[in-house]
Amino acid sequence: MNGSKYNYRMSREGERGAMKQILTGIKNGIFLFWVVFAIGSMECHCVLAQDFSGESGQKAELVWAESDGTHYQIYYSHYQEGVWSEKDLLSHNDYTNTTPTVAVEDDGTVWAVWSAGTGSGSALYFTVLEGNQWTQPEKIETPFSSNTAPALIIGDSNLPWLVWAGFDGEDDDIYFSEWTGGEWAPPVMINQDNSVPDILPGIWKDADGTVRVSWSGFSEDGIRNAMATWDADDGWGAETEDSGAYSAFLGKMGTSLPDLPGFVKNPLLASICLQNPGEKETVRIHDLPTISRPKTGTAPSSSGPAQPDAGSDVIIAYGDSITQGIPYITYNGDGRRVGGYEPYLESLTLGIGWSTHVLNYGVGGETSMAGYSRLSGVLNMHTAKYVLIMEGTNDPLFGISPHSTIQFLSGMVTTSRQHQVIPIIATLTPDTKKDEGEKDIPGDYNMPIAQMAATRGVLLSDHYAAMIGNWSALTADGRHPNNAGYKVMAKTWFKSLPKTTAITLNATDGTTHSAVLNGRVNPQGVHTTAYFEYGVDANFGSETEHVDVGSGSVDVPLSVTVEDLDKDTTYFFRIVATTSFRTVKGQTLAFQTAKGHSSGGCFIQSLGF
Repeated sequence: MNGSKYNYRMSREGERGAMKQILTGIKNGIFLFWVVFAIGSMECHCVLAQDFSGESGQKAELVWAESDGTHYQIYYSHYQEGVWSEKDLLSHNDYTNTTPTVAVEDDGTVWAVWSAGTGSGSALYFTVLEGNQWTQPEKIETPFSSNTAPALIIGDSNLPWLVWAGFDGEDDDIYFSEWTGGEWAPPVMINQDNSVPDILPGIWKDADGTVRVSWSGFSEDGIRNAMATWDADDGWGAETEDSGAYSAFLGKMGTSLPDLPGFVKNPLLASICLQNPGEKETVRIHDLPTISRPKTGTAPSSSGPAQPDAGSDVIIAYGDSITQGIPYITYNGDGRRVGGYEPYLESLTLGIGWSTHVLNYGVGGETSMAGYSRLSGVLNMHTAKYVLIMEGTNDPLFGISPHSTIQFLSGMVTTSRQHQVIPIIATLTPDTKKDEGEKDIPGDYNMPIAQMAATRGVLLSDHYAAMIGNWSALTADGRHPNNAGYKVMAKTWFKSLPKTTAITLNATDGTTHSAVLNGRVNPQGVHTTAYFEYGVDANFGSETEHVDVGSGSVDVPLSVTVEDLDKDTTYFFRIVATTSFRTVKGQTLAFQTAKGHSSGGCFIQSLGF
């Protein structure tokens, strides 16, 4: 076949006899002719591929993270003349290896760097392909406990330049180092030093060859895009706003990608270095706007967001695939009244008389940064009372450190309050699925989440504590709950929902024309006001001044004197507590004012109704 490339793979599987199968087809722009036959006891698989895609002379280096069944490891493949090489294993450890990057020198030397979660933080490792042999991976020494999302480029001296996010004890910042010929130079901070996360850097060259670093940063107004530019004389310039330059670069890169090899299970965990004539650029596949995100299922025909009934109280369930309801709900929630725990939670609230709709806004694979960016738009769609937030499980795979996760969760608290919605923050559920190594969920995530919730005065829903004791019976795959687990989640969220209490107590200190009405209110973490209704029948007709009783979680006593009452008359009264979510009314009691001829105190009688 003229112009064909051949790839032979042989495996010994026992004697099969004669020819078994002939398969022809066209897939992804490549004409395939696959013959499987047996010669004696040797079975041969021959794949003949005619390339109809890719630019002339294009080469590419691909690195990606993939589970080996126990941990995430880093793999490599090379693309040339329309064919991908078989994958090579680069990492050889028991860590969580993620966010790899790759670059190629002019002489063909290939460099790969990745982040390895070690249980007590994360470190950078690198390896070099010299000829046909990869070197033993080596650790890049840095002073940081967390090192994530590395990105490589070949610099002006034809040696690797590296940028990444490092945690300095306060926040994540963007750092730069270059290979000096024998070691990596000490890190240099690129971004403006501040107290909020700067993460996920990309290093690239614009049309005139100027090297720039672009990254994402946290701000109270949402995600900010920043950039710094390299100057041969002065080094890295000051941080500036990236108003679209990097996005334009990514858009261009996305149009020139070759078809990725089928053995890459999740392209979103890969980086690619394209070598078109005259240029070499590296990008994370996840960053490309032209890449279609994998869809795990098809939503029902009513694909739009659910519209709550008039007068219903809206609770928004917000998070990643656990909120979405994997494995039972295989499509994004998009505001529908479906889910793993959502229907059970709605049923529990209806059982105590609430008119509630619980809307599923879970997105599988989402990071806390993406969740922070998405939240305002979701809250704008509804007049919600509560938003139940569980985010962060996917962050390690995409280069977001636990420290930044907490900052983005705190940002979601701020966003919720700006929309007059009460946030409830969840601890992460257990994760015993070993493909990501040992994540320290209690130490790295849940303890800081609880501390942030206490500092911000946010209600906390501890799902880890509710499930860890019986996790093996509550999980579908080690990471997502099963049906029993989602029921536990529903009960845990339900317990966390503020259920403000109002208890009417007996009236005291009555006279012929006055009495003291008593009661107590527990706000249960929600800002609450309280007052008494009273009158000569159970329709009341009068009320006392509304009193702010705060947002604590303890009983607050309330006593109010009412005057100008009629003597020798029965009055009905009750305490009422009001929050932004609902009004809670205590039991109706009654008292009788004293007769005019009585001396001293008056006769008070409280009756329950």
